[in-house]
Amino acid sequence: MVTNELKVAFTHIPKTGGRSWKKLFREKFQRYKIMNSANAWQTNMPHDTVFGYYNLFIGHFGYDQIPLPRSFKYVTILREPVARTISQYNHFINMPSNMEVAAKMREEKPSLMEFIDNEDPNILFWVNAQTGYICSSLEMVDEEGKLVYDLRDMFFSACHNICQNYDSVGILERPEDTLKLFQHRYGIGGDLDTVGVTPKKYKVDVSKEDLEIIRDQLEPDIALYNLAGELLNEALFKEGLD
Repeated sequence: MVTNELKVAFTHIPKTGGRSWKKLFREKFQRYKIMNSANAWQTNMPHDTVFGYYNLFIGHFGYDQIPLPRSFKYVTILREPVARTISQYNHFINMPSNMEVAAKMREEKPSLMEFIDNEDPNILFWVNAQTGYICSSLEMVDEEGKLVYDLRDMFFSACHNICQNYDSVGILERPEDTLKLFQHRYGIGGDLDTVGVTPKKYKVDVSKEDLEIIRDQLEPDIALYNLAGELLNEALFKEGLD
């Protein structure tokens, strides 16, 4: 069991295989020291008390959604963006969910390309969701507090955060390297067979022409994913794990 000095915030970006990695982290922390809900910390207790008690915050929350102290080490997993976004589309269209955006998509049944090129900010967020989760939330509201998405500002914010504010960013398609780094830094282990791996093919038919359009729309997530891969290589080299 890990010591109380280690505090981790695992930001689980949807459709990145994060459930498998969360399981490995949960197994290394005392059960009563784990906060599984992004909103459960909002209790009547002082924040310092809550953040001092729990050692693992884990769930679908963005980088600064929870005002965690700097003692927490931020960790996340990224997935190849085209595969992740198509998986997100399939999930919204086919899986039951109480999310407003999912209900809207099940009702309207947009095609994949309509989803990718949607102007609704509530849907647009999920196209480049990896950028959206990792950037600072202040980059997503205007001066009046209205929801806006300036992908350029969000991308630069996300790049800054994974370089400066995240302790580790793993790659779903590189489970051995990711596990090696997580084991070295946080003492987690586990069976790689339990870790989700990106399918070799997409679940919907995508023409070569549409694939190029999708890649253009996913430019922020793709650049962020490539940067994360470079950071993973650098971390493995510096710590003698390559």
